[in-house]
Amino acid sequence: MDTEDTSPRPLQQSVHPDFESAVQTVAMEPHAPRLGIMHLIVWVTCVAVYFSFVRTIAQSGQDLFGSDSRVFPVLYGLGSGTALAGLTLLVSRRLRGFPLAKYPGEYLLLSSGVTMLFATAVHVMFVFTQGPLAEWLRLAVSMAFYIADGLVLLMATVRVKVRRWRVLFVTAIIMFTIQVLLPWTRLFGVDWVAIASSQLVSQSITGLLVVVVLADLSKREQYPWQHWLGVGLWLWFGAVYFASYVYLSLTGVPRF
Repeated sequence: MDTEDTSPRPLQQSVHPDFESAVQTVAMEPHAPRLGIMHLIVWVTCVAVYFSFVRTIAQSGQDLFGSDSRVFPVLYGLGSGTALAGLTLLVSRRLRGFPLAKYPGEYLLLSSGVTMLFATAVHVMFVFTQGPLAEWLRLAVSMAFYIADGLVLLMATVRVKVRRWRVLFVTAIIMFTIQVLLPWTRLFGVDWVAIASSQLVSQSITGLLVVVVLADLSKREQYPWQHWLGVGLWLWFGAVYFASYVYLSLTGVPRF
């Protein structure tokens, strides 16, 4: 007589192939590192490197800031060193498989890093090049900066899907285009127009950024710390530029 096999058998479950694929994708997807001590070390190093660069340029007899105040160069230097650290962060993340920029603030961080690199290149040219050729080289680098920064903002406009951030990026592109045209006002002997208009351009973008950030906060939007670093950096530069303009206007120095 046959006896029924009552030994336990492994439980077989039917799992949908799409679910298995989704689980594998999540398991393989790299996780962004949290803010840690290594980021602080990189930030301090980048700030120190930038101030060392400023000191080297100053020893050559060039004035990067055109101000008799010691406060604003320090504030600007802190922002520039932070931009360098942010660019280093984004590039290192990209090498580990992350997108170069994903959130709106990361595009702002990338834009700040690009600005810092091209500004540094212009300052170096002031030291090592002289004559008419130097003027053309500095103009070419400046134009390359506006093009590169415009491409970053254009990429942000295409990839970021939130409408208010798209409006900010498009506005920034328009304002930077205006800034490209402002230096030509010097041909008519009206430097103060360029200075005042430049401040108007800068502060209009900063004001719009404040409105967008407040809208995000009211909607309780969740962003990683890299996003807020980029936002804070743009607000920092906006505040420094405005304060320096007010200071230099009150002290009678029409440049920064």
